[in-house]
Amino acid sequence: MKDIRPHSQATYRSFLKRVRMEWADWRVEDMAKDIMAAENWINGYQTLPIPEKVEPDYIAKGKRVKGKVTPARPARDVSNKTKLHLKAFLHRLLECAMKWNLLTLQRNPFQLVEVKGKRIKVRMITYLTGEQYRALVADSELCQHVRVMIQIAMILGLRASEILGLRWEDVDFEKATITIRRSVVEKDMDDTKTQASEAELPMHEDLAMVLKEWREPNQDENGEDISVNGWLFGNILTGRPFWRGTLQKDHLIPAGKRVGIASLGWHDFRHTYRAMMGELDDIPLEMQKTLMRHSDISTTLSYGGKRSANKTRAANAKVVEMLRKRA
Repeated sequence: MKDIRPHSQATYRSFLKRVRMEWADWRVEDMAKDIMAAENWINGYQTLPIPEKVEPDYIAKGKRVKGKVTPARPARDVSNKTKLHLKAFLHRLLECAMKWNLLTLQRNPFQLVEVKGKRIKVRMITYLTGEQYRALVADSELCQHVRVMIQIAMILGLRASEILGLRWEDVDFEKATITIRRSVVEKDMDDTKTQASEAELPMHEDLAMVLKEWREPNQDENGEDISVNGWLFGNILTGRPFWRGTLQKDHLIPAGKRVGIASLGWHDFRHTYRAMMGELDDIPLEMQKTLMRHSDISTTLSYGGKRSANKTRAANAKVVEMLRKRA
């Protein structure tokens, strides 16, 4: 899995562990023939139960996912999104089996698998209002580096991994641009999510002012860079960027609750950025795709939620007017 992003590798390992538990005694060709057995397993997929007595080395053995351990927690149904990811993983397994000559070259039978039910989001997306954004920026309890990250996320719609991957060499105050070149997830630095994600973006004067104020403590009297190894958001203890999950848990979620948002996530800013563009009729969809740095315009269309009735009222009125004339 050397060419797979580290986060995806962790997901694959988790799925592979469960596949081994269920299918270890099956030959790959038998699994490919009994596609209904695989489909039923995917649709009935559940989390592993947690025992009543949690052993001290439970975490060390890797027998739990991230989060709080709840003793005696029964198995729970997973979301349809997880089932779709599992289906894609099994599809890839059989593709590898054919590539490695362990299975006769054929149409991949997992193309026939149907995941039942709607693809319902486990976590509802939050769209921030202007008042909530201003309250977050003005929050005196919020760490300064988190406040600056929030402003970048809201003004440019960047992913948290891209914000943490920013270096001062990527910021050009003369040209008023920020270049997205890399992403950082926990301890791993990688390329951007897609080729389209790597781009030069305009830096508004409001953001330039925020970044200049943030840069002052990171320069010596001669203007030389003395930041943590050149990172915009470097942790002085590790010499590397902060961890996204820790920042969200310890700072972002508490700050969100203080402004009336139950569970604020980093990606909510990106969804809000797209939603605001959608409210402006003079920004073409192709330009929205470019600013979001999506490879496919269908991805852009899936961001930002549905338009309010006030935005669709005029279009509806035109249809009704046409109906009147034809009547």
